[in-house]
Amino acid sequence: MYNCLIFILFNLIMSCAFAQSEVSVLISVTDTNTENYRQSMLDYNEGLAFFKKNKYQEALTFFNKCISLNPNYASALVNRGAVKMELKEEEGAYADFNKALVLDSLHDEAYYRLSEYKKTKGNKQDALKEISRAISINDKNASYFYARGVLYFENKEFDVAIEDFNKAIAIKPDFAYAYNDRGSAKRQLENYREALKDYNSAIQIDPSLAFVYNNLGSLKRKTGDYTGAIAEYSQAIRLNENYFLAYNNRGGAKYDAGDFEGAIIDFTQAIQMNTNYFFAYSNRAAAKYKLDDFLGAIADCDEAIKINQDYGDAYLNRGISREMARDPQGACLDWKRARDLGVQGIEAYLNDCN
Repeated sequence: MYNCLIFILFNLIMSCAFAQSEVSVLISVTDTNTENYRQSMLDYNEGLAFFKKNKYQEALTFFNKCISLNPNYASALVNRGAVKMELKEEEGAYADFNKALVLDSLHDEAYYRLSEYKKTKGNKQDALKEISRAISINDKNASYFYARGVLYFENKEFDVAIEDFNKAIAIKPDFAYAYNDRGSAKRQLENYREALKDYNSAIQIDPSLAFVYNNLGSLKRKTGDYTGAIAEYSQAIRLNENYFLAYNNRGGAKYDAGDFEGAIIDFTQAIQMNTNYFFAYSNRAAAKYKLDDFLGAIADCDEAIKINQDYGDAYLNRGISREMARDPQGACLDWKRARDLGVQGIEAYLNDCN
């Protein structure tokens, strides 16, 4: 008899909230520039003000006005491109960034924004090149080092990521996001003590960041402190009642602690918040299996597979549940599918299959 496996997503939220570039324009009565130029600067600053408030359509309107009066203003093009990125007008953003660089080949924020664009297109290597260009021009901007650190983190180059997060923190000592993500990189390297320090530093700087508590929960769960993990996930949920990942992860901690009924409640909550979150269906199946609800486990795996037909762990778990429900043929079909999808350790289950 096999024990059903549970595959919990250890969520590492990389929340990137970079500050927008701001230009404070002082216009004196002795300014010899044209009225059009002065009006373009006023429009530019209005655009920045709306951008800071996340009012993107209004920001776009003012940046358009600025550029119509001053078409060679590279910073306005960069910021208009950044607004277009927020509005999902990505190709228009790309054109603005490139035009800005034609006008000013040393515009560091244009390279930074171009890096963001290439990251959204899945081209992380080019994204790294662009953000590195920005840093070569301006190595005093903490957000640039942070952005590059995130890219290295996503490439699983954790040591290099930590170096960039270190630089971001040296420039901006109250950079809570950088502390959080440095903690996550250290956690990946199993340096749990230092990871804990970084998460606590992030919370001291900004105690409203729910994702830091979620990451703290995952750290404590990793070290076997399930009670502490549940408490951290609960705090994340108190700060963000719609945080389905924290519900899923808290369910995983409850599962590890042997509270299968409590785990099912949390997995169900995660599913209600995000009906396409197939991890929670598979996790709930594992908890149902532990309560000998094999048919319920099969039904949850069915839902996970409907959402993601290539989710091998769901086939593995469904196969285990089918075996317990006296359907060995169905179990073998699922295990073979899991093997084809690259699930590790599947051969032990296939030994009993023809």
